[in-house]
Amino acid sequence: QGDQLAGATLIQVETTLAEAATLHSFQPETGFDSLKWLHHGQGNSDFLKNSLPNGYAVFRERYASLLSSDILDLGQELINRIESYVAHEPLELAITHGDMRLDNILFHQDGRLAALVDWQTCSLGNPANDIAYMIGTSFADPSERRNQEENLVQTYLAQRTKAPAFGPFWTEYRRHAFSGFIMAINASLHVEQTERGDKMFAAMAERPAQMAMDLDSLSLL
Repeated sequence: QGDQLAGATLIQVETTLAEAATLHSFQPETGFDSLKWLHHGQGNSDFLKNSLPNGYAVFRERYASLLSSDILDLGQELINRIESYVAHEPLELAITHGDMRLDNILFHQDGRLAALVDWQTCSLGNPANDIAYMIGTSFADPSERRNQEENLVQTYLAQRTKAPAFGPFWTEYRRHAFSGFIMAINASLHVEQTERGDKMFAAMAERPAQMAMDLDSLSLL
């Protein structure tokens, strides 16, 4: 099992993104309309829009000693623009995992085989959300993420069938840099609080928040 606190190796991220490319390339013969159980994206968006503004105050107080003021202020700016964030029309739709992070991935010892588990958040959604979430929450060292992310995204797109061009997808990726931060806020408020959990959710918030600042993601909301 991957370790969210320790972070991922580059090979682990590459292997997971290859699996993501296969998942996002899948097109059912009968089309997505026939898979009604996948169509709960609007409900998820409405839940976030309605719950995060009140929940963020609790999150900010709980994690004030674990996250910098810059990150917590970024979170407030995101909350202020949450309606714009959830109203965005995605570039494309695909079957998405929805929680593609290290604790939900089993790896072969050498990292070259990855198996995604914990599929309860699977939906028809924006594939850029999975990719930004995975990359944004995985690298413990932000400089490694900065150095690798463009190449990782390009390789992922090359492994897909009928993939969009890099430029438009990169804009979606930048916009969804917040995906890990949003999951950290939401999930931390709905599970039992533990010491490891607090450290894990702090890491899940800090890494994508830094990514969002590096990519000027707020400018896209």
